[in-house]
Amino acid sequence: MPDGDPMNDQTTVTAWVLAAQAGDLRAFDALVLRFRPAVRAVVRSLLDSEEMCEDVGQAVFLAAFRHIRSLDRPERFAPWLHAIARNEARRAYRAGKPTRALDELDALVIKASRAMSTAAWDTVDASLDAGPVARALAELDENHATCARLVYIEGWSVADVAGFLDLPVTTVKWRLHEARRALRGRFPDLDENP
Repeated sequence: MPDGDPMNDQTTVTAWVLAAQAGDLRAFDALVLRFRPAVRAVVRSLLDSEEMCEDVGQAVFLAAFRHIRSLDRPERFAPWLHAIARNEARRAYRAGKPTRALDELDALVIKASRAMSTAAWDTVDASLDAGPVARALAELDENHATCARLVYIEGWSVADVAGFLDLPVTTVKWRLHEARRALRGRFPDLDENP
């Protein structure tokens, strides 16, 4: 997210988590909207099918909704969500399909949530995954692809990516450097400084 955006403010995110833990679905919707690009980047780095990415992305947020009250440190929501996304995507990759069917609670949450509805997932710009950069990112390993997708496609800052992935900024910068190096032959004008 671009700097200066209120959705980028850690204090705001923590407040949304606390409100969501108290049962505020609008606060949870705000978290979904803020972190949907990051979850999509993680899931997309492991899965090829657009439909499976959408299903797994929705499953990630349903799992987060189910377990948000167990999150002891609300300021750690981003890395916690990243772990859920990585685990759900890996399970789906191994199984060849999303691993959990929707139950009644899931259906109620999806129905009540504007950000979690199927229509909301359909508004995610799938054309980004059809372009040459996205296809090239699919050839990178999970770690490099996730960092590059968040910075170059979603426009996140290196600091935001580091926070979401729970990594030092220097590690994210190194992964971006390595991703650029791997892609340089295909995209000679790729910016060295995100």
